[in-house]
Amino acid sequence: MSDRNIRNILLVRTDRIGDVILTLPMAQAIRENFADAKVGFLARQYTAPILEISTYIDEILLRETPELAQKLREYDAAILVHPTPKDALALW
Repeated sequence: MSDRNIRNILLVRTDRIGDVILTLPMAQAIRENFADAKVGFLARQYTAPILEISTYIDEILLRETPELAQKLREYDAAILVHPTPKDALALW
C-alpha cells in the first residue's frame, strides 16, 4: 500500500493521561503529512476529554466501546505508540 492509499490513520495510546498528552504532537505530524486523511485516536474513556480539544484528531475511539472491532476496520494504518498485547490483538 502506498502512502497515497492511506486515508484513515489511527493512533493508539491506551495508558495514562500524561502519556496521551505526550502523544498529541504525533496527531499534528500526521495531519501535516497526510492532510486529507482522517486521524483517529484509540484511547481509554478517562482520557477522551483531553483528546476532544485537539484540532488534529477527527475521531476518538474508546477501548471500552462494544463496536470497537467494526470501527477499527475503517482504518488503513495504525500506530501503536505504547503497544500492549490487547491493543495489538484488536488491530490484528
